[in-house]
Amino acid sequence: MSEVYDDVRLYLPKYLSASDQNRLLSELGSFPNNLDKRFYTIALKDQSFLFQGDGFCDVVMPDIERKEFRSVKGFLISNTCDSSTENTRLYKAFLTFAPIMDLQKYEIGLLRRYERERVVSHTNSIRQQGVSTFVYLPPDGIRTEEYFVRLDCAFSMPLTKELETELIKNKIFTLSDYGFYMLLFKLSIHLTRVQEAVARNPY
Repeated sequence: MSEVYDDVRLYLPKYLSASDQNRLLSELGSFPNNLDKRFYTIALKDQSFLFQGDGFCDVVMPDIERKEFRSVKGFLISNTCDSSTENTRLYKAFLTFAPIMDLQKYEIGLLRRYERERVVSHTNSIRQQGVSTFVYLPPDGIRTEEYFVRLDCAFSMPLTKELETELIKNKIFTLSDYGFYMLLFKLSIHLTRVQEAVARNPY
């Protein structure tokens, strides 16, 4: 077991202090039985920045099927360093979000179409971070609702000072080191598969 921990430690963020690395390692070792308020932090609540993995209310999302826009809870996928208007660029920057969805409402909708055993198995898998397309967001100790992020429904909008200000005002949560590490893991699985089983040799 110590060898496994040593291997994981190699990939922990190097900017963390030794005590923070040990805390993160302990939390990862308790996964998935500790998906609770430890997923979030209040340490950055007074920071006027957009951090990767932040959640917001009132984000405008395009609905392609209905050909309209609607207001949703949004989850910032863009890197923290790419989410600031203070960074000068030679191009017009965009922020990428994914919608945050209510797990209970999602489950109720599925139960109208599929057998209960299959639906319960699926939603329990979501709660265990077992669905690569979804990021489960556990209750934070204040709210009791369960949510999840649909990574396959990502959308983008131009980064402007007005948008940045509005998002900071409407921020709901910021991920802890544990939550952020889990996000990076989920993004890597969702977007990149080394073993995709497709030969890409040149002609």
